[in-house]
This record gives sequence, C-alpha cells and structure tokens, in this order.
Amino acid sequence: MSNKIRALQAKKTSLVADSRKLLDAASAENRDLSAEEIAAFDGLKAQIESTNAAIDRERDLVAMEAQLGISATTNLILT
Repeated sequence: MSNKIRALQAKKTSLVADSRKLLDAASAENRDLSAEEIAAFDGLKAQIESTNAAIDRERDLVAMEAQLGISATTNLILT
C-alpha cells in the first residue's frame, strides 16, 4: 500500500472521529444538533467524501502502475 493511501486513510479516520464527536456530544445531552453543529458536520461529511474519492483515485493509480509494471516486465522478457 502506498504512503499516500495511508496518509489519506489517516486523514479520513480523523475526520470521522471529529464528526462522531459532534454527534456523541449532542446525543449525550439528549438533543438535536445546533445549526452550527449541523454546518460543521456537513463540512466534515464533505471532506470525508472528498477523501474517499482521493483514496479511490490513488488505489486506481497504484493498480494501473502495477499493471504497467507487469506489462513492461513481460515485454522486456519477451523481446
């Protein structure tokens, strides 16, 4: 696994923990989220979705690089 994927996954873990803190705080007080908390939660959710997309793109790049490496190696062996 690439270092970039690990870094993105760590970022996602932190964002999820932050969003969970917002929900847990409101739940502990048996109340709904305030308007400010909803805005913060929505921002975190958008960042999580963006980070997920970045992880998927990076995984695709790693897979393509691996395939190209296999193809390049195969071509070198065959020639």
